[in-house]
Amino acid sequence: MMASGTLRTAALAALLLAWAGAAFGQSPAIDRMRLAPPPNPNLVPLQIAPLPPSSAQTPTPPPAPATTEPLGPASTEAPAPIPLMSAPPGSGGTLIGSPLPPPPAVPQTAGALKEDVTIEPGEVAVMSASLQDAQQVQQRAQALGMAIKRRAVLGNLGLVISVLRVPRGVSVASALAQLRQAMPAAWFDANHRYSLEGGPAVIYGPKLVGWPAAPAQCGGGAKIGMIDTPVDLGNPAFEGGHVMQRSFLPAGVTAAPADHGTAIASLLVGSGVGLMPGGALRAAAVFRLRGEHGADTTAELVARALDWLVGQHVEVINLSFGGPRDQIVEAAILRVEQRGVAVVAAAGNGGADAPPVYPAAQPGVIGVTAVDSRLGAYAHANHGDYIAFAAPGVDVWTAAPGAAGKYESGTSYAVPFATAVLAAAKDAQPAASWDAIEKALQAHAKDLGPPGKDPTFGWGLIQAPGGCANAAR
Repeated sequence: MMASGTLRTAALAALLLAWAGAAFGQSPAIDRMRLAPPPNPNLVPLQIAPLPPSSAQTPTPPPAPATTEPLGPASTEAPAPIPLMSAPPGSGGTLIGSPLPPPPAVPQTAGALKEDVTIEPGEVAVMSASLQDAQQVQQRAQALGMAIKRRAVLGNLGLVISVLRVPRGVSVASALAQLRQAMPAAWFDANHRYSLEGGPAVIYGPKLVGWPAAPAQCGGGAKIGMIDTPVDLGNPAFEGGHVMQRSFLPAGVTAAPADHGTAIASLLVGSGVGLMPGGALRAAAVFRLRGEHGADTTAELVARALDWLVGQHVEVINLSFGGPRDQIVEAAILRVEQRGVAVVAAAGNGGADAPPVYPAAQPGVIGVTAVDSRLGAYAHANHGDYIAFAAPGVDVWTAAPGAAGKYESGTSYAVPFATAVLAAAKDAQPAASWDAIEKALQAHAKDLGPPGKDPTFGWGLIQAPGGCANAAR
């Protein structure tokens, strides 16, 4: 907090002016009878207090503008590796060749890592800071009987991801132990699987976070990324054409049903449903069909999707999924944050006693839990110190594949509300750091539990004074 009263007053005035821009007029009504939710008697109007000033920060230049590309058919093949020295124009520099910090001390002994459906069988992944480093790892891994199975250069993140094949008769846990002993400074992990954080279905939402009805132009200055299942762009909610998606699934792999991704995308930019219908959404489809109805993805595909989204110059990335801690995803997200992009993730639906869910629990990631229309905690939500904010996530109306809409519950559906609030704040204050924006939102959140931050609600219900008007241009 700044010591000078004059500076404090000036900062408060500037911040309030940025958040209180005049809203655009409502666009002509669109017939959305099949999407329109029934009246909700449980909406609770909130009184929004003025936003206090954030601490002083060194301004950083806003992301370079990018042209929205028309949507083409999503590729069914994994993207080709990006040349090592490539860097997005106007990105503010490249991270190629920048060393990774020492890997985190994550105890994953042979007894702790389960050889089950939570990992890709017979695979170990490694993240390197350069192609030269990756080749050195390959040579030493070959001496241990492990061969390269796949490799991709993540040019936007300045990283190289390699997947090693574990020899027959050797467990993934044993292979990891050998590799870590031989190369303690390298980032190794199992190729963990991640699952979607939707929950059992149990209406309200924008008003709860102080977000008025959104005109069609709302979010016109925002560019948002998401990693999820495919999005059904045939739903009327996406007629505006602001969504571009890309599949990262290899050829021959069946994509997961589009229900979850369609719902998340509609809450972000869906016409008549979403908070920022004028925003540009870049959607990476990484989830594959598992069994008859299940869906999961891998750390490798998540890292490749993050690299693509950074190259698309998004400001915020929505991750409505979770799983175990994984060094491959952790290294990729560290790079994403170094590129000035915020990451928002679901807290998880394992219950109050469940272990932390990643990437929400990773330092720097904004973990979001769900509350209902009466501000009660979602019964299935995880608790933990990593939770930053609460947002509507119980019985939330979303678009569904086809021309339908439905109610959904889970911490997955709370994440888009926080993502939209952050995107609006950044668009209103492009020179502000994410740290300053998050601190301002912490101070303005509606405290729901014990005073201050708590493991159930974090800092409380996230709030957006002025709603989407701040992001509309």
